[in-house]
Amino acid sequence: MSEGIRCDVEIQVALTATGQNSRTKLIRNARLCQRKGGLQLFGEHYKTAIRTHGVELYFSHVLRGKLTFIWRETLRYTQYNCHNGAPNEMLQLKEFALTQGAIAKSPLPILPTASSVTRPPLQDRTNVATTLVPVSPPSKRRQRTSPAKARQHASQYLTAIPKRNRVLTPQQAQVVAAIQRNENVFFTGRAGTGKSFLLGHIQRVVPPTGLYLTATTGIAAFHIHGMTLHHFAGLTAMDKLHVPTMLATIQRNKDALFRWTHARTLVVDEISMLDGRMFEALEAIARQLRQSTRFFGGIQLIVSGDFYQLPPVAQDRQPRFCFEVAAWQRGMTISICLDQVFRQRDADFVDILNAIRVGTHTSAMLAKLNQRMGLPTADAIHIFSHNEDVFAMNEARLTALQGKAHEYAAIDTGDRELLKGSPISARIQLKKGVIVMLTKSLSVVNGLVNGARGTVLGFTRDTHMPIVRFDHGISQPMVPETFPIMANHTVVAVRQQLPLTLAYAISIHKSQGLTFDRAVLHLGKVFEYGQAYVALSRLSSLRGLTLATPVTHSTIRVHPRVRDGMTS
Repeated sequence: MSEGIRCDVEIQVALTATGQNSRTKLIRNARLCQRKGGLQLFGEHYKTAIRTHGVELYFSHVLRGKLTFIWRETLRYTQYNCHNGAPNEMLQLKEFALTQGAIAKSPLPILPTASSVTRPPLQDRTNVATTLVPVSPPSKRRQRTSPAKARQHASQYLTAIPKRNRVLTPQQAQVVAAIQRNENVFFTGRAGTGKSFLLGHIQRVVPPTGLYLTATTGIAAFHIHGMTLHHFAGLTAMDKLHVPTMLATIQRNKDALFRWTHARTLVVDEISMLDGRMFEALEAIARQLRQSTRFFGGIQLIVSGDFYQLPPVAQDRQPRFCFEVAAWQRGMTISICLDQVFRQRDADFVDILNAIRVGTHTSAMLAKLNQRMGLPTADAIHIFSHNEDVFAMNEARLTALQGKAHEYAAIDTGDRELLKGSPISARIQLKKGVIVMLTKSLSVVNGLVNGARGTVLGFTRDTHMPIVRFDHGISQPMVPETFPIMANHTVVAVRQQLPLTLAYAISIHKSQGLTFDRAVLHLGKVFEYGQAYVALSRLSSLRGLTLATPVTHSTIRVHPRVRDGMTS
């Protein structure tokens, strides 16, 4: 310890009154040395002292090589996030700080007492769910209350109870075993076979150091609290597909270069939407940046997705699928198909979906689907192929409602570039009576899951937070939640916003990963391979399906190269 320990340290300074982040500095491979009364931090062309007496010390992730110190002053507070350290050395650092008067404050808080958040440390909610009791009527007395108090007020309706862990299927267990053997793994499966659940489980069993969670789209990245693959790589979707040019771009981006050289495991979700030429280019880039001849420069690759769903978008030509390129065939040695369907329990509907997925559906199957034409919708969500139709319906329904509109602005902290593609709106407008949908799972036990729909009953008197009655009967006052984006098990950006969105309509693209009990499908304008299958497979049963237009053989499109490649 006298020579110091090595770790990355991020220093954040925020205003005490508002929690607004005023400045941030990241020091790679910093050296922390023991000094009288505290620690001395040394970086390249930088040094500072960390006073330990009276500093708040958060250490719930110390065995993952992480510690956080928070020094509070009247007008501001300074937060030192230490990560990527050796666990045994971080334990020594923790013990030293405690002997020097640090105040133990573990576990880490999700929200500070201020009205906004600044890179909140993570809370493990794996084995905790919530149970709700009826909402009390609001007080007649009108008071001004801070958002922090609003969260405290809402918390009186919540009681933590244990949540049952789902047992892995044999195929899911095979995936985990292959990952633990350090294999490169591709796992696929029909819609509703637990791919998202398995990704969540993998995050808990893979060592956190050097683990990066990515996806090919912003929506998919949001669902796994990760970043887009392009952002990980230090590229944009508009960059020319030319390896020397791409390498030069990455080498000018210090953060991207750090990710490439320090990554140990790279998770890529929705791999079907990545063009094979881009996959091949990234594989070559990894070898060059890491100076290794191994596949992806020795980074373990865990990829998931269903090539029968939405295909890649190519810049100027016909796309190639990842499984068609030589790099994939050389390096992706393990492929496992998940076959147990959890979303649908109706055997006939499962058979129809399976046939539509691979293009073996019959006229009789389509006739059965078309029996659902024009049925009463009973406030079912509408699923469209085009965003303009979604926007038009949601805005028209909101405008038609009487009463005052309440607007909620998000609070963003961290890397704002990462938040530009977030599906969580920067601003939300709500009225009494508007239909909304949860954008975050709050309580699986009580059905408060991502995609659950409900109606705004009104707003709390003191904080003007919406009170939502969900379709399954639970009423709940809603408060802002944090939506983190993570890299290497560290929160790098956060949007704090109500976990709600207008829910009269949604696009097929945004519906990926969601399940609906009832939906009206508008498939008359589908334009892409796999679109109709994605939309149909969002339904949990045939009984909940209503068709706005009939399904024909031309509606259902299966890419011939996928059918050939996946069955060969």
